[in-house]
Amino acid sequence: MYGTATRPVRADDAIFAAPLAFCDYGIPRGVAHRLRPFMAAMRAEGADVVRRVQATPPLLHENFARKNGAGRDAALCKIITRMARQPVAREDRVAVWRYTVAMASPLPDYARDVVEVRSLCVGRLRDTLCMHESAWCLGATDHALARIMERGTDDPRTALLDAHDALCGLTDIDLAALFDMEAVLLRAGSGAFLGSFHVTLEPPPNESDTSVYFLAETWLSFDQLRADQERQVAAFRTCKPRYLTGPLCPLPLRAAFTMQQIQGDKNG
Repeated sequence: MYGTATRPVRADDAIFAAPLAFCDYGIPRGVAHRLRPFMAAMRAEGADVVRRVQATPPLLHENFARKNGAGRDAALCKIITRMARQPVAREDRVAVWRYTVAMASPLPDYARDVVEVRSLCVGRLRDTLCMHESAWCLGATDHALARIMERGTDDPRTALLDAHDALCGLTDIDLAALFDMEAVLLRAGSGAFLGSFHVTLEPPPNESDTSVYFLAETWLSFDQLRADQERQVAAFRTCKPRYLTGPLCPLPLRAAFTMQQIQGDKNG
């Protein structure tokens, strides 16, 4: 029953039918049983955000983007009330919410479930948009999240958001230097995710845009790291997240970039 380390890609509605963590050698079955309700809770969080977005009148988004003064502030207040959570960042004409959702891996030919960090942007956005929802540069596999449960004391969601803060603090030069590394250690709570960067294409109507996605494949506690690895992780401690302006800010808040531009930053 547990003799394989992978399973075929399946439809989203079959997610959690056979959690991949049950098939991972080296992860105690008790941890796998704790992981399953956590993944279900993350999926429910994402569904709740989508439901609230769909129930919010588009006119509120437009009013926040286009009105001034009291009209703008009233629209944002109503949006926040409907979302039932505060934005992670905002400025005069833009507000960004951050949330997590469990899903099948967004990467082709990668048949693991992930918890992905996603963004909801409202306001005056790129390409005359007033609202945009998309992946936000980070996903952690069920295996990586199970390792947090097994090896650490962190709440997996808190560790995931800590790693996301670290990514959002990267500069263009930092990102270029890390992108071609075969494996990257990313600060995540009381340890570090081990994973790599990937290039993804945005879904329609933004399929001409490329995004950078870090996939965390496992998690190591600090006492498992070598001295040089500790230094790499410690470097992320100096990064202050820039949710609205960094190279990994949500798509509608940044100019489209190509991988040639990333290589240019690296070589320049």
